[in-house]
Amino acid sequence: MNKGVYPAEAWNPATGQWKTLASMERTRQYHSTALLLPDGRLLSAGGGICGDCQRDSYLQKNAEIFSPPYLFKKDGSNQLAARPVITTAPSVMRYNTTYGVLTPSPRKITKVSLVRFGGVTHSVNMDQQYQSLNFTVVNNGRINVTSPNNSRIAPPGRYMMFLIDDQGVPSLAKIMRVS
Repeated sequence: MNKGVYPAEAWNPATGQWKTLASMERTRQYHSTALLLPDGRLLSAGGGICGDCQRDSYLQKNAEIFSPPYLFKKDGSNQLAARPVITTAPSVMRYNTTYGVLTPSPRKITKVSLVRFGGVTHSVNMDQQYQSLNFTVVNNGRINVTSPNNSRIAPPGRYMMFLIDDQGVPSLAKIMRVS
């Protein structure tokens, strides 16, 4: 009988390798979800609807929050890393436009990304997608971020914008509408 896959895995595009991370404690099958949260953690929730679910104790609905390694200091202390901060950002982004985003440490920012909110059913996420945005450091406290070119690249809707620093740590997301 299939009991599901418990460990999380992280893909490293630079090495082409998968790394096994912490495992879930409960089985989640057919009616389940996994979503990126605005604080950079992941929600895994659901249960199962199947012939042996009751006997195998995963008919119950439940949830877990996963904190990926990128949220922690790299010194092994298991303490949360300092995060970049988005002081000010637009609440609406129009296509192919440049916006000022304020942050206390603009020179430490190495990536700016948009992540569309997900829409999950039957373990398949049909909406959540990642967009890397071009940006330049303007001065102390400001970066200029260029929105996606068009709706074929980033469909209209709600997104989370993250600033990622030179340690790979994301900010708390700024939620915005792209249109």
